[in-house]
Formats: sequence, structure tokens, C-alpha cells
Amino acid sequence: MTADYTTTWGSPAVTDRRYKFFQRMTVPRPEPRGYPGNLGLLFAEHAESIRTAITDLRDPERPRPVNFRELDRVCDACARGLVRLGLEPGDRIGILSLNRVEFVIVLLGAMRAGVVPVPINVKLSADTVSYILSDSAARLVFAERESKRLVPVGMRIVEFAGSDSNGFEAFLDTGSFRASEPAPDAVAIQCYTSGSTGRPKGVLLSHYGQNWSRLILAHTRGTTERDVILVAAPLYHKNALNAIKQGLTAGATLPLLPQFSVDRYIEAIGHYRCTVISGVPTMMAMVLARKDLLKKVDTASVRTVMMGSAKSSPHLLTELKQYFPNAEPLVVYGVTEGGPVPLGPPVPRTGAKRFFPTAAVRADGTVDVVYFESRETTAGSGKVECRALLGSGMFRNAEARSLVDLWSVSSGDGGAAFGQPVRITSATSDWCDVQFDSAGFLFANFGDYLGMVGGHDRSYLVWTDGRNGVPDAYFATLGGKH
Repeated sequence: MTADYTTTWGSPAVTDRRYKFFQRMTVPRPEPRGYPGNLGLLFAEHAESIRTAITDLRDPERPRPVNFRELDRVCDACARGLVRLGLEPGDRIGILSLNRVEFVIVLLGAMRAGVVPVPINVKLSADTVSYILSDSAARLVFAERESKRLVPVGMRIVEFAGSDSNGFEAFLDTGSFRASEPAPDAVAIQCYTSGSTGRPKGVLLSHYGQNWSRLILAHTRGTTERDVILVAAPLYHKNALNAIKQGLTAGATLPLLPQFSVDRYIEAIGHYRCTVISGVPTMMAMVLARKDLLKKVDTASVRTVMMGSAKSSPHLLTELKQYFPNAEPLVVYGVTEGGPVPLGPPVPRTGAKRFFPTAAVRADGTVDVVYFESRETTAGSGKVECRALLGSGMFRNAEARSLVDLWSVSSGDGGAAFGQPVRITSATSDWCDVQFDSAGFLFANFGDYLGMVGGHDRSYLVWTDGRNGVPDAYFATLGGKH
């Protein structure tokens, strides 16, 4: 069963008069602080518009456009449905599905009710899915038919496209809903890490922090109502969720593929005249490999290529510029733990090098920034040289070892001025002992992943360290009570 949201929730067949007078206006720059309000209302400024918000592309022969007014009403219906089932603010629900508009509806509808959505990777084993549902104490799971087998026996399931009493249509309760007003530290969404350092770990992201994140993302990327943002990365990952978040905030249109397919991705770029395309570097490499298809599509509309979740080689960035001549690449990291809003100067060619900066903002406006700093040095007697391939034919001739420090620094005035940096860890890294990804890009062998989570009155630093073989995860508290 495929729901037609235009028929189900209805909207007057009238022209949105505001649209004809539309000017290209970007989201104003937010102050670096937590912002009150329910994250489930992130497109409130556009809630009465009949412009398309999301086009569900699950069925190649029958795209499903859902406008902002319809999306707002069905999110309310979802919130009412959760309340009708007895769920309360703070309760968790799982979402186990490929991309579809219902995924977004449940995500935002749950937030409106104060319920915390837990997106889950459909490629995980049943054992890991069971662990996440138990760890998060989820009371209910929304799932596609193909993913129901991963859910533990006895847990209640609402099936997307289901036609019986346990189906999504039967679950919805049409009507208006007044969204809950979250406290400064109230959790909006509980994402889980990939589990590369053990069991997946839940990351608690607040309404206040994510409200700032969506505003700064939309502002810094210049997102407006005229943008068309193609989403194909999985919604259970923060990479795609950030595209949804910034796009709906600004009133953009989002064509949504169920999963990544090179052919359909390239076709959608041309058909929908996409201005922003998003995904991970591997997806972009696969797109560039199909030059036969790219040559048949006009890519001039693309102004931004958003990538994250993995390293992007210089060769990949060069090729993207060749086939998307009007686009600028935007590379982000630390998305799940802290949000992709890096701060800091570029890495200098010589001397102390500061890199991988990431920031979090506490509810009181304090900005915490953490970063790595390295200084090349010699170890033992004499100078040791190494010649490491960095990709795209470039080599690095340098002394073999670097001192690598991890620092934190805070600002109490919104980032205008920072106090003295505090060194968190210090280690020696051997540049000659490196690993390379499939594109030939170097993985540094010091603390190799960094993120930060903003809480009510403090920030939590999260990083992993793979120098000793098996990566270890570390946590530190910046500010507030330890």
C-alpha cells in the first residue's frame, strides 16, 4: 500500500501567492548558543506552503511529492498516534527502514511529542539491532516489511505500507497537535555510532543544540527555498539527516532516493535540476566512474557537493570540479557526535599544524573547540626521512615522527575571544607507518577520529585512537560538573 498524502491530508488547490514574490533569502546567522524550541517544528516558517518539501522516489515510475503543508499535518498525525499508544516524553522509538518520506514523518512527529527517535542501520545483524533497541529502551519500532525480521520477537512493530491494524496508516491519528516545549537538555534524537570500536554507542543530541546546528548549517551553506537537495545516503546516518535538517529549515525541496543507485542518482540530478548533491566520498567516486551517464546530464545546476563520513582524496576533489564545474565541494566530519560545523584556521605548510577542529556550544553560550596539533621532530639519533604517497601523485618528504597533541579551548563570549588552550593528550606518531584507503588517501596513525557533543551545561569530547592496533574510544567532559 502506498499512501497518497495529498489525498489523505488534503490541501486547497490554490497557488501559494507568497512564492511568486519570493526573493532568494538565506537563513540569518545564528548566535553560537543553544536555541529553544522543538526540533520537530524545524520547517514551521514554511508549514503553510504548498511547495514540494520532499519527493519520495521509492517507486521510479511513481514519484510521491509531499508539500510542506501536507508534511506538517502528517507529522502532527504521527505525534497524536504516539500519544494515543501511551508513549510519553522521553520514551524511545526505533526506526528501521530504507529512505522514504514516512521515515522523516516519524522522525519529526516523534520529536513533536517529546518522544526520542532512534534511527537504526538496516544492514546490522539482528543481534546488534536487538542490542540497540534494548540499550535505548525502545518501546516501539517503525519498520519496513523487509526489516521486520531484525526486530526481537514480542516488540510492537508499526509497518510502513502495512495494510492491517499494525500498518502506518492505521497508526496515524489525524488532527492538530501542540508540540511539547523541550527543556534545555532534552534529547531530540538518539543516533548510534557505527560500532567500529566495539558495540555501537548512543549519542544524545538535544533540541537546543540541534536547533543551532540546523540554523548554522543552512546559513553557512547559503541554503534557500530555491535549492533542490538530492538525498541518497541512508537516513539512519547523520550525513543524510543533516541534509534533511538544513533543507527543510530553509524551505528547500528534497528529492529522496530509497538508497544509493548510481544510475538513479545521476538521473535525478538532471531531472530535478539539483543544486546540492550529498553523500559520502565513495558515492561520489562511483558517480564519477560513470562518465558515460554524466555526459548525458546537465550538471550546471549543482552549486555544492556535500560529502562526509570518510576522507576525500585530492584526486576525487579535482574530478568533481571537472564534472560539476559550478560546484564547490564541502567536506565535513564528526557528524554523528558533534555536528559538521568545524572551526579553525587552515593547516600551515610548516611549523605547528592545527587540524581536525570541531566545536560544540553549551546552553549558556560557551563555545568549546578541540583540535589536534602536530610538530615534526626527529626521534633517536640522526634525521629519519620517509616518503609517503598522499594520493593523486603527491608525496610527503618529512621527518618520520611527529609530536601529536590534542587540545581544547573555550570561549565565554560566543567565540569573540578564547582562553588559554588546555592539552588533553600527547603522543608520538610515526608518519612512515601509514595506511591508505581504496582511493590512495592517507589515514594518519595518531588519534584518528574526533567529535564533540553539546549538552545542557557542558560539552563532551569523543575521540578514538588507533596507534596500538585495536582502536580505543575515549571521552572527556569540557565545562560543567565532571
